[in-house]
Amino acid sequence: MADRSITQLQVAGPLTGNEVTVVVQNGVTKQVQLQSISNLGGPTGPTGPIGPTGAVGGTGATGATGATGSTGVTGTGATGPTGPTGDTGATGPAITGATGATGDTGATGDTGPTGPTGDTGATGPAITGATGATGATGDTGPTGDTGATGATGATGATGVTGATGDTGATGATGDTGATGATGATGTNGISSGLVLYLDTAGGSSPISGDLVYIPNIGTQTTVTTATNASTPTQIGSFVTAIDAPGVTAVIGGNWNVWLYASRSGSQDVRFWSEIQEVAADGTTVLQTLASGSYASGTNVNTSISSIFDFSVYVPVTTLASTSSRIRVTLYAQSASANPTFTSYYRNGTVSYIITTINANVQGETGATGPTGATGATGATGATGDTGATGPTGATGDTGATGPTGPTGATGATGPLPSGDVTGVTSISTPEYIDFNVTAPDAANAVGRLYFNSDDNTKTLQLGLAGGNVIYKLGEELYFRIKASSTITKGQVVMFTGTLGSSGGITGAPATGLLPDQGDYIIGIAAENIAFNDWGYITFFGEIRGLDTDGGSEAWVDGTILYYDPTVTGGLTDTVPNAPNPKVKMAAVVHAASTNGIIQVRPTYGSVLGGTDGNVQFTSLTGGDMIVYDGALGYWKNSYVNGGTFT
Repeated sequence: MADRSITQLQVAGPLTGNEVTVVVQNGVTKQVQLQSISNLGGPTGPTGPIGPTGAVGGTGATGATGATGSTGVTGTGATGPTGPTGDTGATGPAITGATGATGDTGATGDTGPTGPTGDTGATGPAITGATGATGATGDTGPTGDTGATGATGATGATGVTGATGDTGATGATGDTGATGATGATGTNGISSGLVLYLDTAGGSSPISGDLVYIPNIGTQTTVTTATNASTPTQIGSFVTAIDAPGVTAVIGGNWNVWLYASRSGSQDVRFWSEIQEVAADGTTVLQTLASGSYASGTNVNTSISSIFDFSVYVPVTTLASTSSRIRVTLYAQSASANPTFTSYYRNGTVSYIITTINANVQGETGATGPTGATGATGATGATGDTGATGPTGATGDTGATGPTGPTGATGATGPLPSGDVTGVTSISTPEYIDFNVTAPDAANAVGRLYFNSDDNTKTLQLGLAGGNVIYKLGEELYFRIKASSTITKGQVVMFTGTLGSSGGITGAPATGLLPDQGDYIIGIAAENIAFNDWGYITFFGEIRGLDTDGGSEAWVDGTILYYDPTVTGGLTDTVPNAPNPKVKMAAVVHAASTNGIIQVRPTYGSVLGGTDGNVQFTSLTGGDMIVYDGALGYWKNSYVNGGTFT
């Protein structure tokens, strides 16, 4: 087609998609329809930046002048302002006429109001004259003689007392009131006998363990036993606490040992128990209640930890005293060869024994019914006549009392006791007690109260029970707990249970806590506490005499210490990784291997949504996000589904 100017080309109409254009694809020139290009379907790219504003065009030519408008209507102007007043003419000559007669004086007008009172003048100086000297006290006059006492008149003779009348017959006893309604039945006791949990720190057999009322949920422990086919091998002995179970009657029936166990290799192993009454020392055997054997033992036939039951009959038995204890000894023997027998304790593999010792709790007694009305009292017999009293003789006149003599001077106050005062039962209503605040520290003793003058203390100190802990009044806080497992001074201690109506709580070295169980921790042990003994746990304050060098962590003064979830009762300077509770326990005051000091002050971390009042999570799952629900007014978890929040 011949060359044409732009103005000669036809105006393009709307595009239909059938138009053809030229494209270059991978170096090859092609002819394609626009419709094929539009069907590529790629996403629309972002809007490009706005281009710069073009230059302002030149000013257009001035338009022609418009036609002149019509003449407006002529109006009358407003009246102008009045001109200024002219000057005043000259004053004429002053000619005074004769003075007229004076008129009568007018009546006096009313008195005007009184003017305001003036300011009060300054007060003159107060000068009190000197007090005159007190005159001398005059001498007290002499005491007059006491007048003689008049003679007492003779007492008249007492008349004869009349005979006492007979006592009236006692009235009949009233009917007994109706019996009150029977109280509500108490809660049913459990049908099981007393359950005792087998607890041990683990190791190689034979071991010594405990039979406890509350299961230990700490880190799992194991006992390994090398068995043989010829003789039984003792796994270990487990003994109840002192004064437990605290009864003498044992009901006849089966005792069942439920033991988590496994064996190595392919040769089966049998286990059984021996049940004995031992003395308060935990070792002296008083009698054997029951004993199993290889023939009656329970077969363990797996290398995977599983729970097995061994049952043995215990006849009706009377224990020697309530201080007697129960000991359960476990034995194992293989069918052949020498497989290793492993038993498991604590955490999710708590082994236990169900006994026939009574563990039922009696329900409360119902309220006593009201007492029936008391029968009427019989009439009292008439009292006999009283004999006439003889006349009293006249009393003589009392002599006049002489004047009272002067009071003697008060004697000086005796000296206060010094040194030790012993044998005093109590001090009643003192207003205050002063302690010597500069004396050297007294030796510690249970119940002793004294003032510690050290700069880092400056308060009263009290020796607590056991003699291992000194309480600084106002500077320290403690829990007193009963140990459900052996506790070492300096270990982190967690709450494990209560002692019911006594109000006491139990504790053990902290272990196995979930992320939201950090507040189970109650503090750090201030002393060594044996199993089932009482002791003190520091919640706030100093603990001295610890190893605070931190081993490989190399603690220094000021190091912040956390609960260590990897070590039972342990401390670490490393913030625990999730999912574990994060609890700041203490700061190192003095880093040393034997005489270290820490300052305890637990600070409990939380889990997301644990203590937040405006967060509510339900059924968390992988992929959840946290979104804010404006209608409900709190944050919640929501699952992301295809790019939308549900």
